[in-house]
Amino acid sequence: MSWSKADATSPPHLYAALERYLTRMALARGDASEAVALARRGLARLDASSRPANEMMPALIVLAEAQNSHGEFVAARATAQRALKMATERLGELEHSYNAGQAHGELGVALAGLGDLQSGRSELEQALTHLRSSVGPDAPYTRRALAQLQRLGS
Repeated sequence: MSWSKADATSPPHLYAALERYLTRMALARGDASEAVALARRGLARLDASSRPANEMMPALIVLAEAQNSHGEFVAARATAQRALKMATERLGELEHSYNAGQAHGELGVALAGLGDLQSGRSELEQALTHLRSSVGPDAPYTRRALAQLQRLGS
């Protein structure tokens, strides 16, 4: 029996969370194509069940990361922009957030992948501002954004 048929009564957001973790595993083993497929399936579950932004953003961010890893920069830009819009709306009185940092980071990678290095750098710098303030300099996503920025040079 496959995991997707293990419990037909489980809410869709639980399957979406599992698919998000499976996406991370696919990315870790270098299978960007599988990561994109898993992330899209998880996001589709959330979209179909009208889940709140706090559940949608992690799915959008992991999809953008998978799309960037797979070279789907146009799609990654659109996905990251959607996540950034949600993250910005949720900031409220806060100046920085982890989700906004992640979304800026993936948007920066996508823009750089499309050849807009200046905008890519700008987004990655914004990502670092959010991430350093919210999760610190040693968090994995902070290190990812910094590595991407360094890869682009100055």
